[in-house]
Amino acid sequence: MALSGLQSGNDGGMFSAFSQAGLPDDPAAEEMERQREAALFNKTVKLKNFSVETYDLSKPAKKKAYASKMQELYHGTKAQTHVILCHDRRFVDTTEPRWMIHLEWAEFDLSITANPSIGVDDG
Repeated sequence: MALSGLQSGNDGGMFSAFSQAGLPDDPAAEEMERQREAALFNKTVKLKNFSVETYDLSKPAKKKAYASKMQELYHGTKAQTHVILCHDRRFVDTTEPRWMIHLEWAEFDLSITANPSIGVDDG
């Protein structure tokens, strides 16, 4: 016998139709922490610089410049001030075979300010 349009023989119980409706699961702890951070702080990202460079590794000066730039970018990505957008390495097989590297990156500032607390006694 069916109640309220539910088919009989549904062995999931009275509320099984709700679970089959695709209702979201409980939020993960990481998502709850992200939402808490978003409520506590106002984060603004400002683009400082966007750069593009192509390095010919057969030239010692370009090889040294590439190594220096990669060191700077790795430190910047760890500090969350830089992001590497494109890092393409290709072997160019021509009359003068060589490795070419195309690199695109952005540098930015992250400004974090605390949102005022509502209903919290600072005293």
